[in-house]
Amino acid sequence: MQSVKPSWTAGCVLVCGNDRGQESPKPSCGRQGGAELRDWLKDRMRERGLKGRVLSSRTSCLGVCSSKGVTVDIVPGPGGTRRMLVLDAASEREALWAQVEACLLGGGAEAPALGEL
Repeated sequence: MQSVKPSWTAGCVLVCGNDRGQESPKPSCGRQGGAELRDWLKDRMRERGLKGRVLSSRTSCLGVCSSKGVTVDIVPGPGGTRRMLVLDAASEREALWAQVEACLLGGGAEAPALGEL
């Protein structure tokens, strides 16, 4: 085993893309736009010149399954505050971006709150 240092020093954003299929009664982020949200986030990061500083990755289940939207885990570098959110993949993209800036890029003390679960 070898220890390595990631190139993404500011942190990472994990977006659930798990899809349980139509037959499952349990909600899944894949059916609620998880993949599309991650693609939008990756494009936004590229537009802002953050490639290499912040990683955006689609994951399997993060263990928070909500019918209210997609689960996103914002994991900052050392000393930051981790945030796990559930949001509407279409209407709350900009609010997610504000959270990413606040958590990973020092964009302010506190981002606007997303809706309660």
